[in-house]
Amino acid sequence: MTINKYPIIIISLILLSLNLQAAENYKKFDLPLDLINYMEISLEGKTAVMTVFAGDSSQSFRMESLEDNRSYHEISYQGSVVLNNEGFMSSGAGYPFDLIDKTDVVFDNKKTRILFYQKDPESDVKFRSRKKNNISIFNDINIAGGDFIRGSVVSFWADIVINGEVNEDVIAVYGDISVGQQAVIRGDVISIDGKVDIAKGATVYGRVQASGGKKKFQFDRWTRWHNKEKDFSTIIRFYYDRVDGATPLLGVQFTDEDSLLPNVEIYSGYAFSSEEWRYYVGLEQSFWLKHPITLGGSFYRKLATQDDWLMQRNDNTVFALLATEDYRDYYEAEGGYIFGRFTPLSYFNVEIGTLVEKYTWLDAHTDLWSMFGGSKAFGSNFGSVPAAERASGIEALDGAEMASIILKSDLDNSDREARFGQSFWMGTAELEWLPDGWNDDFDFTRYFVRAGRFQSLNEYSGFYIKAGYGGSDGLLPLHRRYFLGGLETLLGYRHKEYSGQEFWLGNVEYRLTFPKTDITGLLLYNAGQISEEAGKLGDAEVKQSIGIGVSFEESLRLDLSRRLDRSDSSFQIYVRLGINF
Repeated sequence: MTINKYPIIIISLILLSLNLQAAENYKKFDLPLDLINYMEISLEGKTAVMTVFAGDSSQSFRMESLEDNRSYHEISYQGSVVLNNEGFMSSGAGYPFDLIDKTDVVFDNKKTRILFYQKDPESDVKFRSRKKNNISIFNDINIAGGDFIRGSVVSFWADIVINGEVNEDVIAVYGDISVGQQAVIRGDVISIDGKVDIAKGATVYGRVQASGGKKKFQFDRWTRWHNKEKDFSTIIRFYYDRVDGATPLLGVQFTDEDSLLPNVEIYSGYAFSSEEWRYYVGLEQSFWLKHPITLGGSFYRKLATQDDWLMQRNDNTVFALLATEDYRDYYEAEGGYIFGRFTPLSYFNVEIGTLVEKYTWLDAHTDLWSMFGGSKAFGSNFGSVPAAERASGIEALDGAEMASIILKSDLDNSDREARFGQSFWMGTAELEWLPDGWNDDFDFTRYFVRAGRFQSLNEYSGFYIKAGYGGSDGLLPLHRRYFLGGLETLLGYRHKEYSGQEFWLGNVEYRLTFPKTDITGLLLYNAGQISEEAGKLGDAEVKQSIGIGVSFEESLRLDLSRRLDRSDSSFQIYVRLGINF
């Protein structure tokens, strides 16, 4: 397949124009597909309209004065309670606050609408047991320092004091809001018919507004930026692997959550085994925070790898230090990357960039120390590749230069606080294209896509299904080849046992969490094919394996798996830290 650069350039320009249009005409809140209307309070002067939703129908109550319908702990309408500390009431049915997932406030001329959304009951049963908001009527709310609220904080006829962290909005209806200097609020701060007091040093990512007669004001982004401490922090990192050995890194980073100034990251360090200096300077600037367009770039000299999807660098450092195990292959890359990224939704982005790098081959230091490795030695760098192919690949890579255009996209609508708490989608796709005339050393196009779906069955069980495909046009060099076998690919096989130019992979897990514990049992099935030549995938043997596993708090996982293509194969044991898509 021959790829013409002009369609890609045209598509990129179209995407950019759509991005700009979307940024100018954004909405405050994009309703996800799995959320439905739950409750609404509309306020205009002293008049209040309260609405509850049930399927495609709704019921509203119009009251000329909420104060006239208020008793000590509830609001009544025509002799019936419609709002109390448990939630809304309508025709004898209850609408508890615990089912609220998202909140939103809309100002329309003189009218204020407070919208409450719930998860679609058919989308995830497990959500009903997971409280994330703090909502109260008549009782003051105090979020102490160190406390974290995953959702919103909402009060009716009560005050709110925030000294901790709130992940979404803070809303007071007929109450005041006080935000302490150490507080962090990642949504809006809005008081209806009350006032807002924000201490110097507090961090508020959204808008700040108080309304009610003459009591109305709004902080702009520059005011809030000047009122909070600038987020400078020190970078202290340490990595350990079979090529660079011990590598301490020191640096600084500046982060401005309001995106008025660029985010900057600078660090450097020395790799003691390879005797090379490592450095990184990166900068990025975002515009239009609701649907960000981000421009950025970096230049560096680093120990590079294509194996982050197999194991993250921090986890790999632990295995290398403790057990003389290094699951990644490496090469030195010196160069830079510039990019533009559009994030239309909080869980989805598209990025296009240009990569320019010069490569240096580095051998592994197989005799490096580890805490419990004994006399065990590290394997060679790219040691799973047959000797002749490895030698020619090293020769082609060492000293080579490469320039490419990269188009990639990421999707992740999971809850990172509780990854398997509800159903979710994850995915990543990447196209790397080397335009004609840009390179003397390489000529290829590489495309890679992975997708994952966790489907919750009930509060304790579900299926986690992952699929991946990688292909190419032209001959992939050593540092861009695909590998299957071992962690994250085909359990039961040796790590990176197979390599090639094209592959597909599928993984299925049945997950069962034991009640009142953070222990999850796993049943596993893996299958895949890989071919040495692109276009020959159908001729390759299908590799399969089965296994069982157990996960502890999603931070430590043990798997026992066996390949199915050999009758004499034995079970292999795998240890993983955390969750790696």
